[in-house]
Amino acid sequence: MMSLQYSRSLLRVVIAQLCQQLGWNAIQSSPLELLTDILERYILQLGCQAHRFSELCMLKVSFSSLYRQFAAAAATTTVGL
Repeated sequence: MMSLQYSRSLLRVVIAQLCQQLGWNAIQSSPLELLTDILERYILQLGCQAHRFSELCMLKVSFSSLYRQFAAAAATTTVGL
């Protein structure tokens, strides 16, 4: 339970830093939580897909399986635009 709270707080920091890099001075708590949920789900999906790719090709996750996952994720997000 404590590690889940810690990881969520780290994700909130990451989102806040990204918003700051975009030039935003502040963010409301509800959009921050929404963006944190989206990032958390994306990271979980990325890990699950990398695991699936590694099961198909090799015994452990490598950078090449992560690269294939990023390429697949980029293809699905550009199709939705």
